[in-house]
This record gives sequence, structure tokens and C-alpha cells, in this order.
Amino acid sequence: MILVTGATGFIGRRLVAQLIESYDRAEIVCLVHPECHSPKERSGRDNLTRLGLTVVEADLLTGRGLERLPKSPNLVFHLASCTDTSHPDHSI
Repeated sequence: MILVTGATGFIGRRLVAQLIESYDRAEIVCLVHPECHSPKERSGRDNLTRLGLTVVEADLLTGRGLERLPKSPNLVFHLASCTDTSHPDHSI
């Protein structure tokens, strides 16, 4: 299993497109933040759904939702970040 955080972002979208060329879509799980509802985030989530990928909502800072992730992934691509520059907390 391959876990991708930040799959809705600029780099994440491109990485996921490359991964589905080499791996079965069922092996790819995309973690998305449950409270990001910007147009770009919605577009990214729609893209993941259109590609037939598993999407799991979880918050890396609080841990909420992490229990829904498959255990012991074979590979992790951690691309999640806070890109809202007006927000004072850029914790990842």
C-alpha cells in the first residue's frame, strides 16, 4: 500500500498521476484534511475520486481520523503542507 499526503496539491496531483501508471489504483491511499474546502482542494478531491483512488479524511496535527488509514504502508509520500500564508500556524 502506498500512502500519499498532500495528493490534492500541485506536486501531489502529478505524483498520483505517475503512481497510477506503475501501481494498481487499489494500492494507493490519499490522505486529505477534513476541513479544507477551498476551490483548489475541492478540485483536487474531485480529481482523486475521478481517478478511482481511496481518499481518507484525517488531521495529521490532531490525529483525528488516522485510525481509518491502513496500517503499515509500504511507501509514504508526505507532501502535506499549510499553504495559506495568511495563517500564523504553518505546522505540518
